[in-house]
Amino acid sequence: MTVTIPVRNGVGAIHVEEFATAVDIKDIADVDHFMSKLFAGLRTPRSYFNYDEALPGVGSSGASLTRTDIRYARAVKKIQRVLVNAIRDLIDIFNKTILMKRQLLSTR
Repeated sequence: MTVTIPVRNGVGAIHVEEFATAVDIKDIADVDHFMSKLFAGLRTPRSYFNYDEALPGVGSSGASLTRTDIRYARAVKKIQRVLVNAIRDLIDIFNKTILMKRQLLSTR
């Protein structure tokens, strides 16, 4: 690979070292650690992203992820419940403010 970097009067010269190209990323323990943290944060199974060994029924057969991993299904249900409750609260607040405005206008 050739990289051309412009240099004027010796200013801006960069020293470049070339690393061995036979580095296998799977051998690096840090990458695996941070990938584990990523999947834990996403709350999704590794196999869903084809990072780890594939679970039977995922991908080619069309089985849903919810059936494959019950923990993922529970996390999705919890998030859905929180969102539904938040939307209901917003609707209640909106309805109360509309009702209060109508009461104020009718008393005038």
